[in-house]
Amino acid sequence: VLLVCLAMANAKPLVQVACLCERVLQEKDGVFSLIRVVDTYTVSKLPQTAPPDMKQAIELNAFVSLKSGDFVGESDVWLVLHYPSAKTKELPKTKMVFTGYESGSNFLGKLMLEVKEYGLYSFDVVWNDEILTRIPFKLVSEPPIQTKELEPSSKS
Repeated sequence: VLLVCLAMANAKPLVQVACLCERVLQEKDGVFSLIRVVDTYTVSKLPQTAPPDMKQAIELNAFVSLKSGDFVGESDVWLVLHYPSAKTKELPKTKMVFTGYESGSNFLGKLMLEVKEYGLYSFDVVWNDEILTRIPFKLVSEPPIQTKELEPSSKS
């Protein structure tokens, strides 16, 4: 006799992949390739000679792949960005369809992040107001590129 408890069924999608990467390619057969999965971004500080209104930004590609598992239905999924200063920003919701078992849905969130602070950031992957997983990443600063005037060479 096999007893099945429906209350034990996983009532939410399963996380297959959640990461930041430099590029995402989708082949003709629908398969994705993630190029350069990244967890630390090194950003050169603007030189002191930069105009005061000049802003610096980096492009982030957040790729999320969810599988249905026991969940069947349509749901909103979205990312919430957490800044090192504890500020948060909710990104637009994406409707995803889950038809059961190994099938699932993917989404790519592209974002230009203005560099205002350095340190540990993260994205929450949210489904129906529940955090499925978190994608941590760090922005570290590099000293500004120094321009050095060339000195005349001395002939001996």
